[in-house]
Amino acid sequence: MPSRGAASRQCRDRCREPATGLTAFRFAVGGLGAGEGKRFDGDCNLRQKSEGHYAVKVSEASGFGGIVNRRFLFLVLFVCAAGAATLGYAFQRRIATTAEFDRELKLAKDEAQRIREQVILPTEKKVPAGENFTAALQKFGLSAEEAANASAAAQHAFNLRQVRAGNTITVGRSVEGTLREIDYKIDADRMLKIVPEDLGFTAQIREIPSKMEVTAVTGRVDDSLFNAVEDAGESAELAMRLGQIFGYDLDFYTDPRKGDTFRMVLEKKKYANGQVAGYGRILAAEYENAGKKYQALLFHDPTGRPGYYSADGKSLQKAFLRSPLKFGAPVTSHFSKARFHPILKTYRAHLGTDYGAPVGTPVQTIGSGKVIFAGRKGGEGNMVQIAHFNGYETMYLPPSDPVSKKNLPEFAALREKWLPLLKNPELLQVNAAAASAAEPR
Repeated sequence: MPSRGAASRQCRDRCREPATGLTAFRFAVGGLGAGEGKRFDGDCNLRQKSEGHYAVKVSEASGFGGIVNRRFLFLVLFVCAAGAATLGYAFQRRIATTAEFDRELKLAKDEAQRIREQVILPTEKKVPAGENFTAALQKFGLSAEEAANASAAAQHAFNLRQVRAGNTITVGRSVEGTLREIDYKIDADRMLKIVPEDLGFTAQIREIPSKMEVTAVTGRVDDSLFNAVEDAGESAELAMRLGQIFGYDLDFYTDPRKGDTFRMVLEKKKYANGQVAGYGRILAAEYENAGKKYQALLFHDPTGRPGYYSADGKSLQKAFLRSPLKFGAPVTSHFSKARFHPILKTYRAHLGTDYGAPVGTPVQTIGSGKVIFAGRKGGEGNMVQIAHFNGYETMYLPPSDPVSKKNLPEFAALREKWLPLLKNPELLQVNAAAASAAEPR
């Protein structure tokens, strides 16, 4: 049994402890005698009354510490979670970046392979005069053997004797310099294509893709019609054709004046790349000479034969030539074994010479003979055919008749269609743009 002094110290010490120690104190002093227990209990109660704030304050401090610990724990957990999320995002981005790099690398390899296999670098030259096809190919860097083999293959598809000086040859090579193809442009519509194969060359004639557009050409004459047409960005061919249309009303060697203007509505053939391949029909034309306008509309006679007519329906052939026939009638078509037909757009033999003359002009034959035919013959219209004693025959065709009454409504509709475009060529561009926008894509 502890002494009273010891019990008293124990009581003081335990009373100073937090409230959690009071229960243990009471258990400890419960073993004292009745009187001593009550006395010590009383002393302890007095201390508790005088120092009760200590137990309360300690209890409150213990609760605040628990709150602080929980907040710190939450903060640590949040930081850990944020760090884990950041690391996960960075890892995913690295995986995505690696995948994107691999994809871009594959695309680059595929593109390089495509360029090696498909991209062709062309070299174009014109066939020199007096040079055969084989020799022309050697100037592109082909060996004598390659040129000979390519020519032999081409001969099976096209007669190389018909190769013309001035036509273009295009040799295509890969970026590595490997021969890919040889193209010879036969005419505006056909291409001779020669392709190297494992066992030699193959050749075939292909159609050149193109489309016909209706467009307007305008210009101003400063010195000559030829220069004016070229200044308008067109081929001199149009000047020749314009001269043929109005050549019997105007002498384009002496009549043109500075300031004259011309307008044409015509068909223009273009390749897929936009390059002009050639011209089709001149549908309407106008030439203003010294203030006087000459107009022409492409129409046809009752038999369907095409020709040019004035706005009032009269054939321009009625006043084609201003000089007598025997004093220099112009040649409208020369004798040729391969003349380009202006209507059929093909090369065919023209075994004759054509002259133009106005109505009423006396026509003289080239020599004595016998009239074997006089009348209308097929698409030629009225014709006089004469057989000469030396075995030759000549034929003479008069100018065309004016538009027939039966065809006047059709001619009037055509006139209303083309004449406004001659006056305002911009309308043609607006209509072409609207038609292009309406085409399905």
